[in-house]
Amino acid sequence: MIRIFVLLLTLSFSAFAEDNTTSNFKKYSAFALGVSGEDLVTTTGNDKLTTAGFLYLSWGVAYDIPDNDIELVTSVGFNYDSLEVIEGKFSFKETSVEFVPYYKINNRLRIGLGLFHVISAEISGPIDPAKFGNSTGTVLQIDWRTGHKGGWGLRHVDVDLAFDRFNGIDVSDSGVTIDGSYTAIISYHRF
Repeated sequence: MIRIFVLLLTLSFSAFAEDNTTSNFKKYSAFALGVSGEDLVTTTGNDKLTTAGFLYLSWGVAYDIPDNDIELVTSVGFNYDSLEVIEGKFSFKETSVEFVPYYKINNRLRIGLGLFHVISAEISGPIDPAKFGNSTGTVLQIDWRTGHKGGWGLRHVDVDLAFDRFNGIDVSDSGVTIDGSYTAIISYHRF
């Protein structure tokens, strides 16, 4: 946990580097730590595996609309966490794409509201593995810019994950879902 925090802190300092490019297109990456989500597995010691995962990584492209306060970001993300229990190891993996238009409130603060689409999500472990079908939800993100290239923020994803397969059985017609929503602290960077 400490190593991940130090990595995020180190990467955030790159946000202070001077922006020498004149292009409105930038490469975009983000690193987030989940702080809430639906409980998937809980141990007797109250350790939890949640839909927030532990680590969220994304890569994509940002486009700053000229003479406007709007920036468009599209990215592909990966959310992961694991939990050791007596029976073995459980893990949660989620791959998603998102499209978020951001409105720049001022030079430091921006807010974005966009679409979050889960391409694949699964819980694996020693018992009852589950896979989820494609799901679409929303993402809300509030960012504080720390330099020319990035900053920190708080994001909330609101999405329901529909069961597709449970223990190898097709349950896609059951209509059973779990709340895949989560909140995370994020560090984003443009290159």
